[in-house]
Amino acid sequence: MLILTYLLLAFCITSTLLSLSRNQKWWIRMFDFPFAQLTVMSLFSIVGLYFFSDLSDWVGKVIMGLAVANFIYQCVIVIPYTPVYPVMAQSNKKPVGDISISLLSANVLQFNKKTSLLKDLICEKNPDVITLLETDDFWYEEMKYLEKEYPHNVTVPIDNTYGLLYFSRLEFAKHEVNYLVEKGVPSVDSVVKMRNGQHVRLFVVHPPPPSPSENEESAERDGELLIVGKMVKKETLPCIVVGDLNDVAWSHTTRLFQRTADLLDPRIGRGFFNTFHADYPLLRWPLDHIFHSNHFRVVSLERLSHIGSDHFPIFIHLNYEPEAQTEQESEKEDAEDREEAQEKITYALNKSRSSNLPYFFPTLFS
Repeated sequence: MLILTYLLLAFCITSTLLSLSRNQKWWIRMFDFPFAQLTVMSLFSIVGLYFFSDLSDWVGKVIMGLAVANFIYQCVIVIPYTPVYPVMAQSNKKPVGDISISLLSANVLQFNKKTSLLKDLICEKNPDVITLLETDDFWYEEMKYLEKEYPHNVTVPIDNTYGLLYFSRLEFAKHEVNYLVEKGVPSVDSVVKMRNGQHVRLFVVHPPPPSPSENEESAERDGELLIVGKMVKKETLPCIVVGDLNDVAWSHTTRLFQRTADLLDPRIGRGFFNTFHADYPLLRWPLDHIFHSNHFRVVSLERLSHIGSDHFPIFIHLNYEPEAQTEQESEKEDAEDREEAQEKITYALNKSRSSNLPYFFPTLFS
């Protein structure tokens, strides 16, 4: 039993150390994901050492010290995504009405055919905006009925698991489809007009994950996120970024994106809201994200029920309360963050396979 405890501890410590690396190889970045699981495993290793190791000699004490230090570090990373931590995005202080915007986002899984489950959820939640990812022609035909009630839409059905459907009741002031880093991986940059007349810039993104079957590095994913972050940073309008980022909330890249964009994470102080994998309760982490600027307060945030996909949908209801800008703070980027973000963007663009880069790229480096 002691040998098993040592092996478990070695795995936990090695995983933690690899997650600290800035190497972008997929097999290293995969250790960013299971931090909640690693925290529990680290606790088990401490219990195992307590019962089965000799803590009277210095070797046993050193090993226990390493186990405790590793556990504490992992707790520091995951505790902000639990209700015991103060919220980053405050709850609404004004009544819900024309100053609110609700959004449902779902990675539907392209090969999933259980469309009725999603249709029922949309009917139940009645959101202002719907964003659907991994949507091909089949999914477009199935969801096309939404165009009657959601007359403002962007539809990019593709059969490569990066198709995108975006339906809105709120009028578009502008919208465009971009391929920020890779061909075949669209994102949407839009400005919607809330019922009170306020314009909100809303981005929908779904960058590819680092994996042996897609991109062997996280460069393309990281570059796309940070390009969007820089665009948000320069925007004076209230902003929302939504999508399957193929990254977890606590990873270095996602937190760098959040600081670069100067956005709030409504999960902090509320919960993990794990959206993937829907079929394996012990192997879940938050891949689907909604970040927003400090112009908003949160009315509600929910992970919704199973729709036959490997992702759960996520729903948020926000209130536009501009006075909140002075009452809730995001994490701010520093010079080191700016330098790292620019390096990651440059590297991603240099290795990009896309030949139609958007016109705004030069302005990102000013």
